[in-house]
Amino acid sequence: MATAETQVEVQETESASAPAGGELMMIPLSKIKIVDGFNPRDDAEKAEIDQLARSIKALGVLQPILVRPADESGDFPLTAGERRTRAAAQIGLLEIPALVRVPDERTDGLDDAIAENLGSVPLNPLQEAHAFKRLRDRRLTAREIATRVPGASERVVRERLRILDLPEELWPKIVAKTIPLGAVETLSRLAKIHADLPPVAVSRVLDGPYESWDAPTTWSELNDDPISVLIGRHDEQAADLPDDVYVASVTYPVSRFALSDDTVAALAEIAELRGFPSSDVTLQLHPELVEQAVSLGAVHPADSGHAHLIVGQEVADQLAADTIARHLAAARAVLQARAGDEGDDAFPNGAHGEPATPRTGAAPAPVDEEALKTQKREQRAADLAARAAAAARNDELGIALVKHLSKVKIDARVMKILTSVDLVGGLERLATRGARYGFPGWVTETPTKTQVKREYLSAREAATKAKEFLEGAKTSGEIAGRCLALVAMARHADETAVAPSSRSTYGLTFSTYSGAGLPWTGSAEELLDELLIDMLPEKVVKPIREARDKRAADREEAERIQRQRDALLLDLAERAATMTRAQRQTAIVELRGEHGYGVVPHGIGDRLIELAEPEAPEPSSEVSETTTTEPVEEPVAQAA
Repeated sequence: MATAETQVEVQETESASAPAGGELMMIPLSKIKIVDGFNPRDDAEKAEIDQLARSIKALGVLQPILVRPADESGDFPLTAGERRTRAAAQIGLLEIPALVRVPDERTDGLDDAIAENLGSVPLNPLQEAHAFKRLRDRRLTAREIATRVPGASERVVRERLRILDLPEELWPKIVAKTIPLGAVETLSRLAKIHADLPPVAVSRVLDGPYESWDAPTTWSELNDDPISVLIGRHDEQAADLPDDVYVASVTYPVSRFALSDDTVAALAEIAELRGFPSSDVTLQLHPELVEQAVSLGAVHPADSGHAHLIVGQEVADQLAADTIARHLAAARAVLQARAGDEGDDAFPNGAHGEPATPRTGAAPAPVDEEALKTQKREQRAADLAARAAAAARNDELGIALVKHLSKVKIDARVMKILTSVDLVGGLERLATRGARYGFPGWVTETPTKTQVKREYLSAREAATKAKEFLEGAKTSGEIAGRCLALVAMARHADETAVAPSSRSTYGLTFSTYSGAGLPWTGSAEELLDELLIDMLPEKVVKPIREARDKRAADREEAERIQRQRDALLLDLAERAATMTRAQRQTAIVELRGEHGYGVVPHGIGDRLIELAEPEAPEPSSEVSETTTTEPVEEPVAQAA
């Protein structure tokens, strides 16, 4: 049971900021009219009223309630003091001290009620938000509200009002402090982009990492770059977004878009030219078109760059149509090249007029001019198609690397990879060999009448771009992730996208800059591929996975052959002592012919013969009187 001192404290706390002025009088409780919904405190806790009733029973009402002048029925509408009124009625009081005051015309006494409640037991943020909204609805500005409510600054008023911009499903999390008040402003901005985005952003933080190797997303990161947090690090997370919200780097089925008849016809033509059913077509919105849409305010880029959120079905439909038009232009360019209509312009990036690259196993030269022209056209078309396919792969890989490796959890695997690469002295080589071929924004595309030309950065430009890319990292996870992205692109970018004369002369080397190497340097390449297979979408890592599996199969086959060779050599060594020299020579030749030249190296074979030869007898000083005959070769009893 509360003591008298505690009970006094409760009432004194309530009255600390009670409004002054007006006429003080005793009013029957039966004449106090409580207006439903007027009190900013929307919950009257029974425990609090019980405690207040005990205080009033022991000490009386220490602070008058606040009422407006009597209305036509003689009742006094209550402005502030609902809990005291209910507590007094609970213990059977007939009247209560009250301060009668004419309210402000604009607020009708609501400001007094809010001030009185804030001066007693504090309201929670949601209650404050509703209270401030009622004042704002009476055309009071945030500054005017702050001047009328003691202890409320203009900043606090605005912060609380932003809570009401969020979906109601998030309000309990704010009251429970699961969502910090510091995140409300960011969530409010997202709500203005799309009403259903704030819950997705909250789940990105509260649900933990999508994969075990991901670093967790923090509220601070949400405030710094909300679009990146919404997009997430995995394509599968796009499924959490509203149906009319798209991620530029994610591939969608064309059925997601509303296409015009002309666009559907263009899609069918692309499918026919490329030899697959139009129903199997998937679409990734073209990065350059997405960048252009940013300037129109139709697309929301991430603060870190290279990631875009497209909000609105109409916007996405238009971008899809424009992307399909670009693909059709590229497909027609290949067709025209096959027909001989393409000239040197079919080869972008400074490869104009360069002869086709000879291919191993090509057909013999044609015997007449017409056949020669046909062969050149076919070669040109094949080279153009190969470059276009490689460029598309590089774009897809670059987007995936920047998106999925924007931040990583630093573990032993990451450290082993990064410490095995010369990032200090080799940054220009890394960027030239990889990032310049496919990182978002690093490739410039210029549409022509028949195709889209791609222009790539020079080595020096790529190095500058790489430094800018790394400078954008703020945390240790972002630094590691961006370094990994540069390394991975240098390893897997397809240089077939450019003419041989425009390719880099660099190769990714896993070693320290001192050249000494580290214990794990030899496995760094495999560790990198393993990490990419774990973290990137399957469509991107499929060739990486296939190459890894082929290397593993090749190693297994090489080990099998080596084991077979070792067994054959061992068998030969064991039998050599019982074989004649000619038999040993024949066995060695047979092994080399059947199992490859290297199965019995010359040195080993000769050594086997040498070891199996009997020791030559010591020369005798006596002249033998026996008749010399041809020696008969006998098997050696034992090996030397």
